[in-house]
Amino acid sequence: MRILIKICFLIFFFSNGLIGQTCFEYKFKKELKNKLHKKLPYKVDSNKLRFDGVYIHEYTNEDKTWYYFYKFNSDGTVSQSQMYCHFPTMDERSNPLNPNISYFTFSEGKVIMQEYNSYLGYYFSVMSVDLNTIQHEYSMKKIGAKRKKVSLYKTQYKFISNITLKL
Repeated sequence: MRILIKICFLIFFFSNGLIGQTCFEYKFKKELKNKLHKKLPYKVDSNKLRFDGVYIHEYTNEDKTWYYFYKFNSDGTVSQSQMYCHFPTMDERSNPLNPNISYFTFSEGKVIMQEYNSYLGYYFSVMSVDLNTIQHEYSMKKIGAKRKKVSLYKTQYKFISNITLKL
């Protein structure tokens, strides 16, 4: 009986480690309340933002490199991926593993995105955008807040298309 329990434990342990493709598995809040679109109506500028791929960020620390990305959808939602230890494949970019679903809109030529984490709760990120890059500028706790938290890191995301060219 002990051997059976140990075998079951090992199968469970290794299957969970091999199934996940991400480096770190964050526990995102399951359903975010859409606080953004109640304050700012949903608008999109398709001349500045693309929906046929993802905006990906490469983070390097010492000898390790991680990747994470935003996938914007035309319905006003955005999927934030987990952190990957390898450059995400097209399938992983199209169907991120356990994504955090948030909301976004355009205001004054910038993307305003609602985000959530367990430390801050709900907050809003403001990003400058063009077709091939988005760059985080600052965050604020409330829309229109006078106190803005200026980002120490000007995180930049580069666009990667999910369209494959067939010859």
